[in-house]
Amino acid sequence: MEDIAIMSRRDARSPRRKRGTTAVEPGYAETSASHLGTPARQPSMDRQTSMDPSGSPTLSSPAAILPLREFWMHLLIKNCHLDPQRQVATASFFLKLAFEDERSPATIADLLIESCTTEMASKLSTGQYVHGVKFKAALQRDFPLNPGSIFLNESSKVNKGAAHEFIHQMSWLRCKDGVVSAQLVFRNTLDVDFRVGQYPFDRHVVPFRLALRVEAWMLPTARPEWALLRGGMKYPEDPFLVSEEPLISSPFVHERPLVIWQGERRKPIFCLLVARDPSPFVFGSALPICLLVLLAMVTFLVKSDDTTALRMAALLSSSVAVTTYEQAVREKMPEVSYLTYADWYFITTYVFHLAAALKLVFVLLCSQAGLLGIENGGFTSLDGEHSTPSLGDPAVWRGRRGWDPGEPALIKETLEGDPVLASLP
Repeated sequence: MEDIAIMSRRDARSPRRKRGTTAVEPGYAETSASHLGTPARQPSMDRQTSMDPSGSPTLSSPAAILPLREFWMHLLIKNCHLDPQRQVATASFFLKLAFEDERSPATIADLLIESCTTEMASKLSTGQYVHGVKFKAALQRDFPLNPGSIFLNESSKVNKGAAHEFIHQMSWLRCKDGVVSAQLVFRNTLDVDFRVGQYPFDRHVVPFRLALRVEAWMLPTARPEWALLRGGMKYPEDPFLVSEEPLISSPFVHERPLVIWQGERRKPIFCLLVARDPSPFVFGSALPICLLVLLAMVTFLVKSDDTTALRMAALLSSSVAVTTYEQAVREKMPEVSYLTYADWYFITTYVFHLAAALKLVFVLLCSQAGLLGIENGGFTSLDGEHSTPSLGDPAVWRGRRGWDPGEPALIKETLEGDPVLASLP
């Protein structure tokens, strides 16, 4: 649980940044892969077979397993677009890696480059960069990754060509001083489990599961010296395993990326930590809804001949406006089986409207049933406020037998005998 907390909280040493490049030192966080939904992969050292008749070990024998080769890499994640509605993330990747190889440049060119030409092999032999390289699926011990499937969580919601698109014009290969350097540029769409229960205050971990060939390769936690001196990994971002250049316009705030090491073979999982900016929802939906409800409540302060109809119309108009805002918010949300914070906000608003409408209906029914009539010599309005009749109103005086509103003596007698009327000016 401690590792999960490290992965999910924002590092106090690194403030939130929306622009620019952020990087993380390798080994910043370590944990098992159980909380990421993938069981830790066990090493293949447990394979046991006997010797063949010639006395040499078979391929699956522990004696035939060669030592792991070491390589170094840097992954730049650029313009990552997060789509919680489709549960995918799309980004451009610049993967630069280097490893030692004592074989001849011509042999390496034939192993790694698809449709290798004589000109390409000649450039590699002289230590030059070969641009426009189309890498082919080499054997495990020849290349740390499979260019056809670099990430394990490539999206299954789109076809293979759309989920993984190589940009060969920006890819290159170099072989110099016994070190092979390469850059693979591609655009990839990955499946991400966005949990939006706390929308619009939700936070997410976006994992990029590198398909490392752990049976033959290993990634150290620090940049080797040969990668710095002979491999060309000398730029400011090269000491780090991952960095990011987020989108300038995005509803999410990108925090410092992390590296999670999975299993005993320490397979790296690059994780982006993102948090939604709640300002668009607060100022674009929540605040306008609050103002609309307050405007509807203002009608409860207005006195008119048709107060009930006026207030009911205001409540209905406010409810329609709230429904419109709710539909606009739901169009941007994925279909989930649980309620979000925004859903509870809208439910509370609907309950408030329902309570106000029931109050109006209750008062109207009580008035029609005669429960709200004359009290203490006066009339009670629908709002429960006491009102005193005018002395000049003939309808009032006809209700009392023998009284003539035009006779001053009766008025004087009434003023003296009735304490309510006697208090009138």
